[in-house]
Amino acid sequence: MGAVLRANHAIVVGDQKQLPPTSFFDRLLNGEEVAEYEDATSAQASQVSDMESILALCEARGMPGGMLRWHYRSRHESLIAVSNQEFYESKLICPPSPLRAKGETGLTLEFVHGVYGRGKRRDNPEEAKVVAEAVLAHARQYPAESLGVVALSVSQRNTIRDKIEFTRTEHPELDAFCSESREDAFL
Repeated sequence: MGAVLRANHAIVVGDQKQLPPTSFFDRLLNGEEVAEYEDATSAQASQVSDMESILALCEARGMPGGMLRWHYRSRHESLIAVSNQEFYESKLICPPSPLRAKGETGLTLEFVHGVYGRGKRRDNPEEAKVVAEAVLAHARQYPAESLGVVALSVSQRNTIRDKIEFTRTEHPELDAFCSESREDAFL
């Protein structure tokens, strides 16, 4: 709390719609007996509800807030569908799951026989080539849909970007997909 009080700016992240943490399972693991599940959880809930969180204190003081819309913890969107609808007004966005439609949407892992360039380059040109090919395939199959590509370093991002720019010169459909005149241009 001291760091928050000394700071000029703070970002507090939390979710008042989530159940508060309890020590019910910790007590079971430590060998303590719990007579009834309901008694233990209701007693714990009343103790937790008496305490204020930093998030609750910020909200009570009228600090501006916003909703983080991306939900990343579920392996499939169906696992949070009810909560999303009932508590979040269907505003949560889940990254597509490979379980939804095999091979057509979602996150996939593709092993690349590339080599990381140690030293000054610090990139993987073979991986960049595979990514550029995947972007081209997406532009051909789903030209109206958006696409996001993530690299784990600036060097690799630049290598991927360069490879996509080169591929744009050879494939007009990719050039159209990457056009900056599009509302959701692939950059």
